[in-house]
Amino acid sequence: MRITLFTISIILSISAFGQEEIETVNSNNFQNSYVSKIISADNISEAEKFAKEDIENNSLFLIVPGGIAPIIYASDFDFKSKYGVSIINFGCEPLDKKVAVAYNMKVFDLLIANYGKKWLKEIRDDVIGLAEYKAKKE
Repeated sequence: MRITLFTISIILSISAFGQEEIETVNSNNFQNSYVSKIISADNISEAEKFAKEDIENNSLFLIVPGGIAPIIYASDFDFKSKYGVSIINFGCEPLDKKVAVAYNMKVFDLLIANYGKKWLKEIRDDVIGLAEYKAKKE
């Protein structure tokens, strides 16, 4: 009887409390995008070219700062579904800030062209280059 109860409790705990995988970025979309190549970008013009290619392919991303434990907010999902732009974090990969800013600036320009300024109230504050973009637009 003890073994049966133990077995049932193990089965229930595995199925009831399993963790769901959270995916903010479609991995196929990321693999086929130019943002995946941004780490190897050597200069601003290359980053801008990558952004233009992603915009043309409707594979939109905004880069946020990396770290050991990436932070994903529920608002990232809302932003993606509303504006079609995924938030991407490269983790511990070294990324030239000027390159990331150049890439994001192109996506910011597209968002302004398509949605006006309303998206600025819904975007994460830590998107790379957002503060500079807001200062430039004011």
